[in-house]
Amino acid sequence: MGYNAGVLASEWLANEAGDHAHIDFWRLLATKTPWQEAFSAAFGLTVDEFHEAFQEHLVDLLANLRRIEGVVVGPDGEPLTGVGVRAWHGGRVGSSSVETQARGAFAVRVWDGTYNLQITPDRSSWFPFAGWWTGEGLTADCDEAVIVTVEGSDVTGLLVRLPAGWDKSLPTLDSPPWECVALPYVRGRVLGVDGETVAGLGVWLWGGSTDSSKFGTTSADGTFDIPQQNGTFVLRVYVSTGEGWRLVGWYGGETGFTSNRADATSIEIDGTSVTGIEIRLPANPTDLRPVR
Repeated sequence: MGYNAGVLASEWLANEAGDHAHIDFWRLLATKTPWQEAFSAAFGLTVDEFHEAFQEHLVDLLANLRRIEGVVVGPDGEPLTGVGVRAWHGGRVGSSSVETQARGAFAVRVWDGTYNLQITPDRSSWFPFAGWWTGEGLTADCDEAVIVTVEGSDVTGLLVRLPAGWDKSLPTLDSPPWECVALPYVRGRVLGVDGETVAGLGVWLWGGSTDSSKFGTTSADGTFDIPQQNGTFVLRVYVSTGEGWRLVGWYGGETGFTSNRADATSIEIDGTSVTGIEIRLPANPTDLRPVR
């Protein structure tokens, strides 16, 4: 929980003080400002005030944790202990892993969302990786993984039946297991002034907080493909500079690009993917002015 708590704290500070507060904090540190003073100046509250407020926030979050519960058995139906079970939804916060206990039982604590179950011989590592749960057994194909939906209550009674030699005959994967996120996605492309595709541009599907948002980059053909949970989002457009990513605009307006946040187009995801998005830049990426 320690790592997740750190991410949650960072998200809470960004929500309270604004997206650029973290950058302001590090800039102040670079001027050799004492870190406590830099913290207060950037985030608008003292360290003690933050600890008190964030503790209350964390208590509220923990009160909404659910469980995914089940049993892992072998091909003969006998329960298996010490098997790693990871509930993965594609983000750092909310995903969690446990090890099966007596009688093969597991209980993974998660927040509301959609998850796939990943099985490993060792809960502390992604590898060796045995497969995804299909509702019965295991598969090495991400598209065959069953999605477990947690919404308002615990999910119980799952039965994971592992085949003979499951921990010996491990699959060869085309991509890392953490890239398997069976979620709706937002897909589109970015074009330049003359209609040419633009590669290496940053696109951030922003949902109001760092954990509810996903960042991607355009590929060689100018396309992007971002998996995401249900919700309402806007697409931020970033240009890479020597100092990091620079926000230059949003998806919206007549050409699919606007430098005015108020004109950004809302993207609604409700169980189905959103495709066909086209962002046409009004100038070369390096000539676009930064916005806030």
